[in-house]
Amino acid sequence: ERMRELLIERGVPVVGSGRANVLATTWADDLQLLLCALLQPNDEYAVRGALATRLLGATARDLTELASNAPAWEKKLDQFAGWRRMWDRRGVLAVIEAVILGQAPRLLASADGERAMTDLRHLGELLQDSAIECYGPEELYAWYVAERSASSGSIEAGREQQLRIESEARRVQLLTIHASKGLEYP
Repeated sequence: ERMRELLIERGVPVVGSGRANVLATTWADDLQLLLCALLQPNDEYAVRGALATRLLGATARDLTELASNAPAWEKKLDQFAGWRRMWDRRGVLAVIEAVILGQAPRLLASADGERAMTDLRHLGELLQDSAIECYGPEELYAWYVAERSASSGSIEAGREQQLRIESEARRVQLLTIHASKGLEYP
């Protein structure tokens, strides 16, 4: 991870997946706050918490301005209520894709933008797959929190939760010694 950060700082295009768990990423943290706010779209504290994540990108100044502008704040609450209705009708993955689509320009402008998009889509797919076995959004959220908690102490992730490579483009590819075992390179 440190090598990845250093390469990105120097502008070197890099990819890597390793055996890290997507549920242990900061994007998983942000998504948990968003899901919590979607379960309670009228809870102003939950909505503010979700807005302040890297995923939604609101700054302290943005939140202060929203607090003093009732119509803009109502519009934000309506947006969260709309996402909740979408979750109920079309599933959690539809909501995550809508959020990603709305935030893509800002996310992709950052150094780890592709990583963010890959992790968020991966998390959405995990949630959507698990939704089949859950009775509604509240139970799915409880599953997500429990799964994140259960996997937080493990060093390696199960296959379905391992980080995915974010791009097939020409880039430096980082692999652990274990992950590279048996591979040959020119």
